[in-house]
Amino acid sequence: MFTYNRKYLRGLILGSLAALPLFSQPAPPLRWDRDSLLAAALSSAPSRLSAESRALQAGALVKEARAARLPVLRFATDLTALAREESLTLEAGSFGSFTLPIPPYPTITLPQEDYKVTLMDTFRLDFKLTLEQPLWTWGRISESIRAAETGALAAELEVLKEESRIAARLDISLESLAFFEKMQEILNAQGEAAERLSVLSQESYESGFLLRSELYASRVAAAEVRLGLQSLEENRSRALLSLRTLTGLANLEAGDLILPSPSPEAPDGDPEALINQAALGNFDLRLLGLNREAARYQLGAERSRSYFKPDLGLYLQLNYRNPDLRFLSESLPHDNFLNLSATLGIRSLLFDGGAQSARIKREEENLAQASLSLEAALADLGEYIRGTLLELELSELRQDYIRLQIEEAKSRHEQAQNEAAAGYGEERESLIQELTWHLRRLSLLQEQLTARIRRIELAAIVNP
Repeated sequence: MFTYNRKYLRGLILGSLAALPLFSQPAPPLRWDRDSLLAAALSSAPSRLSAESRALQAGALVKEARAARLPVLRFATDLTALAREESLTLEAGSFGSFTLPIPPYPTITLPQEDYKVTLMDTFRLDFKLTLEQPLWTWGRISESIRAAETGALAAELEVLKEESRIAARLDISLESLAFFEKMQEILNAQGEAAERLSVLSQESYESGFLLRSELYASRVAAAEVRLGLQSLEENRSRALLSLRTLTGLANLEAGDLILPSPSPEAPDGDPEALINQAALGNFDLRLLGLNREAARYQLGAERSRSYFKPDLGLYLQLNYRNPDLRFLSESLPHDNFLNLSATLGIRSLLFDGGAQSARIKREEENLAQASLSLEAALADLGEYIRGTLLELELSELRQDYIRLQIEEAKSRHEQAQNEAAAGYGEERESLIQELTWHLRRLSLLQEQLTARIRRIELAAIVNP
């Protein structure tokens, strides 16, 4: 009969339970597309986490500012112990004596015996409960709350701005890698043609049919292709390194990515429409606008602290004193043990050497600077949008020009191929035209990549 070993069975069960979390965790995608990379970047980017922390901090400041409207309740207690009891002794007859005019005419002494008066007990326990409630502050609390709320909105906007910046960086890296793949294909074909041209040139030079300068020209062409491949590999490594840093995926490789199609886009629209759109959605402009609002509220709060503007507040205090720690006494004296006091206080600044006036002036200048910064940023944004659109327009013209060059080089290459196939042309000439054709194609991809990056940056500014 087969029997279970209890220790073995228990170890097997515990081991299985310990392995469950490994199998229950969602596995990362086999290939990373743009959305999954963006999710990874937003969850691990230190810059975004820092912005989110600042937003939480700003939210705490809002709660602190709102709490200023509510009463403050405090409790305090203290225990006093004396080395000796503080007392006063009245000896018998301290107040003199007198004889009553009634038989048997007794003599009365005041006091008749020594009397001890306790001034302070050896132990004393005091309890104090206070309540403070501001009643009138000339709007200072309201202005401070509005300033804190504006700061919280700005902090939340900083998080969105950082997310937009991360998304733009991610798009630029992915688009660059997609274009680099196309360039890799062209450079590989160009390299094969350059190596073939170098071999043919060497053979023709050794046979005396080629000048030395033409031989070196073919070698330079092959070296340029190798240099281009190395430069492309460096740029690809930089783009991949940027993705790893951005997403926190240290083992990310190019083969793990689903890249977008490197297709050119149509030119953007009217500059004025884009400027108006950016004025409403651009994060920097919105942050500067919130900064101006916060400066206005801070100025209002400082003005409420100005001279001859008294604050009105209510102060309640409940005191309880327990001498000699008599908690359980059934007959506590009714005086000096429990006391309730209410105070209506008025406090106003009358003179401080001009410090408050200086603070108000400082906040006025902060508001003026915030307004000027917003105006300057709007002007700079308009200049950037117009300049970028002009650059993109010129890029479109350059792309059209390069396309014509590509068609020309392709036509010359096909003609040279046909002549070489017919026997009255040289293969070397066909290879030279092929190298020129590949070079023009690379130039077009480089121009398209530059324009694509400009459009990503423009979109992040105009419509983040």
